[in-house]
Amino acid sequence: MSKIPVIIDCDPGHDDFIALALALASDKLDVKGIVTVAGNQTLEKVTVNALKAVELMGRTDVPVVAGSAKPMRKAHVPVPQVHGESGLDGPSLPAPTTQVLDKNFVDFYADILRESSEKVTILAVGPLTNIATLFYCHPELVEKVAAINVMGGANRAVDFKDYPCKGAEFNIWQDAESAHYVFDLDVPVTMFGLDMTYQTCVTPAEFERFAAEGGKVGKVVSELLTFFYRCQEKNGMKACPIHDACPVAYTIAPEMFQVEHRDITVEYEGEHTYGFTYVDMRIYKEPSKKNYWCVSTDRDAFVEMLIKACKSYD
Repeated sequence: MSKIPVIIDCDPGHDDFIALALALASDKLDVKGIVTVAGNQTLEKVTVNALKAVELMGRTDVPVVAGSAKPMRKAHVPVPQVHGESGLDGPSLPAPTTQVLDKNFVDFYADILRESSEKVTILAVGPLTNIATLFYCHPELVEKVAAINVMGGANRAVDFKDYPCKGAEFNIWQDAESAHYVFDLDVPVTMFGLDMTYQTCVTPAEFERFAAEGGKVGKVVSELLTFFYRCQEKNGMKACPIHDACPVAYTIAPEMFQVEHRDITVEYEGEHTYGFTYVDMRIYKEPSKKNYWCVSTDRDAFVEMLIKACKSYD
């Protein structure tokens, strides 16, 4: 069975780093490249973090390309209160010596899509600025994409009492205009929103399992989770979600997830609703778009998959 060609669009970020570890360890994925986007921190910082990731994992064969430095229409807002000043606070990782690929990200995407004999899956775990820009410039390349698996949004129709925020989910809120455009593309777009990703919470006891069983990468992941957990504790959480690994895990093992075909609309004009994602839950309405809402996953299997991926690097 041939590997699934993927491009990872991300803003590392603690959970992005873990998503990269999972993707680069998988024998089911052929990672064609990593494209960064301003989100958790500035473009410069998250790009350095992506380079740190590929160096730690011994995968400098995978090109890293710098993408958009700001959202489509508004200023970029980093969140050092969540991910620290570096965007990857916690572990002490050496400054990378690997260089980014000196290529415009739109051209990089376009070349990969044109040259691939198979349709490519895009794993989008940051703001969707790069993806919207790509297909605005090259709408003809939509047909070269198998799917876009997105970490972002939240289904407001679902009762999830532990949700720590009152506003929109961060990735979508950072650039709702781009998200609106992407969810309306003629390609399957699956949303892994907060109502689902908070089901993947890893406990502090399991942080220790990553350190004890996961080798050098697992040790770093344990340190990342320990730092990331501080923000979750402030919101009353007793465990730490790994949001961005969900679309990667789904691409590797879709049988672990429950997904429903639902129309999803991204609000980008409302003063108080900017970035909200509306999942149409009406029973008798046939979906008109290629949108899918991820409902749930097998948490225990998810955690075991992550630990196994970390261990594979040693």
